[in-house]
Formats: sequence, C-alpha cells, structure tokens
Amino acid sequence: MTCRFFRDTTKVLGKKMETDFTSDRFLDLWKSGTVPSHSLGWFQWVCDTLEILPGFERFWSKKRVKGAVYEGDLVNYAAFQGSVEILRWLMEDKGWEPNLYTVGEWAGFGGSVEVLEYLL
Repeated sequence: MTCRFFRDTTKVLGKKMETDFTSDRFLDLWKSGTVPSHSLGWFQWVCDTLEILPGFERFWSKKRVKGAVYEGDLVNYAAFQGSVEILRWLMEDKGWEPNLYTVGEWAGFGGSVEVLEYLL
C-alpha cells in the first residue's frame, strides 16, 4: 500500500522517480546496517510499476541508460538480500537470466550461502 501511495503521489507532484541500484549505494547501506529487506511483493510491484530493461549493463558502461533499472540489477539485489524465493521468481517465473559475472559477487557481499548453492 505504501509503495502505491508513493508512486501515485510522485506522479501527482510531477516528480521523476529514480532508483539507485549502484554497487556503491548498496555497499554503503550494507556497511551502515540500514539495508532494507524487500519482500517478493516489493519486487513484483517494481516489475509492474517501473520500466525494466532487459539484461544487465554495468553502471560505468556507456551503453547503460541513465536512471534505468535492468533485469540484472534486480537479480543482483535479490542475491544480495539472500532471497532464494525472490531469485526463483525472477529467474523461473519471469525468465530472467543472472549475470554470471556479478550475481555470485552480490550473493557473497550479502553473505548468502543458500543463494550461492541455488545458483550452482
């Protein structure tokens, strides 16, 4: 409910909603102990609300669309959170592919052995 209210309010106010999925931002939150834990419902809301671009582009890549959210960003975030349930939904139900160069790294940052075992 809060997410819909936020979305609707930002539209009414004419504000542009931008999501920061940069690795620096996640690591800063992780170090501060304030990493929010998002539910499967939140991931579903993001997929229904935001335009999600296919694949994955690193944040420093010239090919990356500024302010865009890519499938790989959400897969990496689910791995970082340690949620096999969300990863399974993204990969099996949505058909998204993990970026094999980054998803294991994010699971390691989050300290999730379960995610690493699922990805194997």
